[in-house]
Amino acid sequence: MSELDLFAVQAHIRPATYRSERAFRETTRRYVEECARSRQAGNPALLVFPENYGAFLALTVLGGLSTRMPTVDSAFALGIAQRPLAFARALRRVGRAHVQRAALLVLTREISEIYHATFADLARAHGATIVAGSALLEGPDAQVYNASVTFAEDGSVAACTRKVNLVPEIEDGIGLTPNHGGATEVAHSAVGTVGTLICYDGFQVPHTAHEPDWRPVGGGFADQGVHVVAQPSANPWPWRGAWVHRRPGEETLRCEQWASEGFEARLTQLAGVRYGVTAHLVGTILDQRFEGRSAIYARSAEGAVRIVAQAEREDAGEVVHARVEASWLDA
Repeated sequence: MSELDLFAVQAHIRPATYRSERAFRETTRRYVEECARSRQAGNPALLVFPENYGAFLALTVLGGLSTRMPTVDSAFALGIAQRPLAFARALRRVGRAHVQRAALLVLTREISEIYHATFADLARAHGATIVAGSALLEGPDAQVYNASVTFAEDGSVAACTRKVNLVPEIEDGIGLTPNHGGATEVAHSAVGTVGTLICYDGFQVPHTAHEPDWRPVGGGFADQGVHVVAQPSANPWPWRGAWVHRRPGEETLRCEQWASEGFEARLTQLAGVRYGVTAHLVGTILDQRFEGRSAIYARSAEGAVRIVAQAEREDAGEVVHARVEASWLDA
């Protein structure tokens, strides 16, 4: 039976990661080469990077000074100050009621160029399928999405997934648009058919009782013949801290809530899927800190889910690897 190498890249980020395009490409190259060293020769490979790994390319676009700003908001204020004409043009496109979206639009083209070039080159060089975490990318009609691009082994774009459910009190107020009306793309590559659920889209229930537009994602994967689901993730709360949206009287930790309501639980409901890969972002940048334990899951035909590999820690960079059976590749 054919085998497949699965990798969850638990990328550790810091200001130096985004100081220049060269720094970002070098950091990314090292992670991909670490995966390559563990890959079985001849096996197809799927690498999954974390959510927002490409989002902080906004700092790269704004220049080295932005990485020394105290907060994300101040970094974007710097961007507006640096590019007043571009910001004015973007504001005319979207209207004065959408200042934050206009600020993002000023940066999306350059973010996209670095993001696409970096991952396309690495996918081609190593003959691997790469789910490139996510970045802030412009979509149709001057909207900005938290979007994840999957690159096939020849470096071509196999799919672009736009996040449906924005995290309350964080993503829903920075100018992003939820992909409520768009189709869920899947990628066809050497590893089979891959679906992507960006972080919160991999949950089976909403975080709060005040999200009327929240909806479960991935229900159509069975009809699309998805074999593996990637979940690029970025958790901005302490992994072993009290869950901020816990109900009165509960003592749930974030890591416990992630296990009971998140991707591991959602995966049981995704008929036909064989494996899931969650890749967490870790590290501190500006006023943002991320923690989480990346994992690779196997799902039985009956829907039982088990962890086949997991990161040792929630606060350090690591590559999680599993070599699994892939019977669909023999068909």
